[in-house]
Formats: sequence, C-alpha cells, structure tokens
Amino acid sequence: MIETWFNQDTQQAVKVRYIDGNVFSMDNNGNKIGVNMFTDGVASDVSGTISANVIRADGVTVAVTGSSSNNQAWVVLPQSAYVVPGVVSIIIKATSGSDVTTLCAVVGNVYRSSTDSVVDPGTILPSIETLLAEIEYTRSLIPAGYEAMWTTLAPAFDPGASYAPGQYCTYDGAMYRFINAHSGTWASGDVEAVTIGGSLTGNRAETETLTGTTNNILKLNNPTPIEWYVAKNVGIANATGAELPSSVFTATDFIDIRAFSSITYKRLYTTATSVNTGIAFYDASKTYISGVISVKNADTRHYEWYTPNMPANAAFVRCTMFKVPPEGETFDIYGTAKLPSTLATMQTDIEGLKAEVGSEADIEGLPVVIPYTFVPGYGIDGKTGERQTSEVFNCTNYVDIRSYCRINCKRVTVPSTSGNHSGSIAFYDSNKNFLYGINCKWNSVSGYEDQSLAFPAEVAYVRCSIRDVSTYGEYVITGYKR
Repeated sequence: MIETWFNQDTQQAVKVRYIDGNVFSMDNNGNKIGVNMFTDGVASDVSGTISANVIRADGVTVAVTGSSSNNQAWVVLPQSAYVVPGVVSIIIKATSGSDVTTLCAVVGNVYRSSTDSVVDPGTILPSIETLLAEIEYTRSLIPAGYEAMWTTLAPAFDPGASYAPGQYCTYDGAMYRFINAHSGTWASGDVEAVTIGGSLTGNRAETETLTGTTNNILKLNNPTPIEWYVAKNVGIANATGAELPSSVFTATDFIDIRAFSSITYKRLYTTATSVNTGIAFYDASKTYISGVISVKNADTRHYEWYTPNMPANAAFVRCTMFKVPPEGETFDIYGTAKLPSTLATMQTDIEGLKAEVGSEADIEGLPVVIPYTFVPGYGIDGKTGERQTSEVFNCTNYVDIRSYCRINCKRVTVPSTSGNHSGSIAFYDSNKNFLYGINCKWNSVSGYEDQSLAFPAEVAYVRCSIRDVSTYGEYVITGYKR
C-alpha cells in the first residue's frame, strides 16, 4: 500500500492538495490518504467519525469510511475509486453530532492500467513508427469541414427506429435534432434543423456537443486542476482587481495561468444584496485587465462551475471565495492547456513525437525523472532568480525543461517568510534570463510541499531550492513530455 500524508493546521484554511505521483485503475486498497492535524504547530487530536467522498472523473461519488488515531485521520481507497481514469478528488471529513468539518481536500489522476482488450503474451507490441502511422491514418479520416463531420457522425433517419428528444439524424442531406419522441415515418413537427455555422451561436448544447466530439477525435487535453494559495480576509474587486477587506470572503493569491487557453472555476453565488467582488485577470506585470462579478441575491450560498472569457494577454487571475464555505463544497479551478489551433499543426507534433519519444514512460504519458546537478550552500531568490549564499538551503543548477510541459517538484516551507526569499523556485528563458519565481511558503513547520507546475512556452530552465538531504530526503524533479 502506498501512503500519502498531508499536514493541516486548524488555524489555516483548508486548500486543495495534490498527490505526488499517480494512482492506477484496477487497484484495490492500494492507496492510503491521510492528514496530520496541528493547532499553531502543535499536534491536535482528531475527534468524530472519519469519512471521505471520492469524486471520480465520471461525476460519481464513492463514500468511504475512514479511521483516526491521535492527530491523524486517513482513508484507504477501495477499487470502486479507481475504475474511471481521469481526475479524482478525495475530500476527508470529520463528523461529530451535527458538526461536519473538512480536514483535507486532495486531487490526483487515475491512470489506466488495463483496457478491455487483452493480447496473448506472445504477441509482439507494435513499434512506435507503426503507432504513429495509425495516428496519421486516423487523422486522415477526419472530414475537412464541420458540416461533413456532423453528417458523418449522425446516422441516417430510420422509419423503423424510435427516437428520443435530443437525438440526431440526417434526412435528405440535412441534419436534424428530435424535439419530440418519434417513431414511424418522417414528421417535420418532431424535429428541428441543425445549422452548423462559423460562429456556432444557434444552440449551446449543439456547440458543446460539437466541441466534445472534436476534442475526442483530436485527443486534446482535458482540463487539469490548478494549484492556488489563500490570501486571508479579502475579496477581489472585479472592477479594479484590488483587494477589499472582508469578514465574509477570502481570496486566492495570484494564480499563474499563462500555460492555459481557458479556465473553469467555481463562481461564488451569495445571498448578499450588494456584491462588488468576483475574479480579476491581470497581465504579466500583474496589472489589472478585466474581471467577472460574483452572482448576488442567490437563494442559497453556493458555488457553480463557470468558464469566463479569458483576455488574450491574461497571465494571472485572482478569485474570491467564501471564508466559511457552504456545507460540503470547496473552491476549485481548472485549466485547459494551450494546444495547436488547427489540424495542420498536428503533422509537426507527430514529427516532434518521433524525435522526442525515448522511453515507454513517455509513450504512456507518465512523468520521467529530470536529472540535475546539486549546488551546495546556495538558495534561489524567488523575486530575482539569483543565487544567494545560505546556511540552510542548497539548490539545483539550471535544469533544462524545454522538452516538458509540466514538472513535479517540492516547494520549501518555512515557519516564517519575513524578509526571506532564498528558499524558492525560479523560471528562466532560453538565455537564462529570469522570468518569474515561486517563493518559499509559510507552513508552520520546516519541510516541503508537493508542487505540480505548468509553465508558458518561453520557459526553458528552472532552478529549485533544496533542504538538507540527510534530514528531508532526496530531492526529485519529474516532468511530463510535451
């Protein structure tokens, strides 16, 4: 069994954590997820009944009974939690009478470890060239236009079939959606014509279905969770991007979204009569661009998923959320990675894949270890990217990450960050000019916090601060190939 533990102080807001590594489909009781509870850095006993809601990628929630001892609470994931590949969320709660408290919120990825087809052990797996040829052949089958694609995907009308509202068919060269249940001969009153235009403004469901179909065909990336940090007791003014002191709301710090083409977040709905908070977008200099206001006069305080129009030059976003969240709800934000915009660029991607694929891990999309050189006696300043002499930290050399779209590493945590930026992570361009950094984090105790970091295309190198290896263990950097 693989155990993953997180620390949580009762004086700090619960934030979303990420599993360092992956979990795999078809496992059973293979992962223990636990939390160590503290109050102002001192171990705090856990009381009440421990349980967890495991939310799979298909939207199904699996209820899991947990355990506790002293200041620890944990759950062991059953097989039903692993069966669906994709993003999985684990929310650990303590229940005492009518009181329910969220202790830990964890997000991870379930990777497929088996398929419906099983080959004979003697069968030789196809070469990468064969696989690429199959990809190219499949790509050649995609119709040139959306209208042709739709008429290919929608079956011809069958008078002997029964249709439910929302189903599609083609009839006399055109495409239709059924608005009434139908069986028998063609009846124009039971259908409405579907027009696929350049703007796709006719119908939201039609647009979403087309987008989903296209993404499945092109195998584009699914949205992935974005890590965020809390700035206490403030809301974000949607009209200016400024911080507004608040006893009701809190907000995220600046979230780097330069690696994403769009974001989807949990928009705040409140019963307040007047609202001037929401989310705000900022450019690379953290100068305000535009914002989206929270929804006021809702019947209940709650969150709803929302995808805003993201400005083309947006580099950061800050989001307002409830200081005391509605029962059973947490704030989340997801991003969709920037991808080639046309089918024509797929050929370039395929040629790049031929040149870059060097191991089975790359083919399966699993992270690979990135080598680095250990530099003792220095830490990295997150505000300047410079090395600083240090009696506490060591660091890496310039680590080349041009072949990667995301890295997993560890962020230094310290009891106080006052005047201290030397235990940080910094990113650089191809000329090793400093671009931006991620400072060390206050976390009550000295140690590390797991990070999964996406970054914009201009990033070429990273340098990371490292704690004493003999005390805190080996420092490992892994990455996902582009």
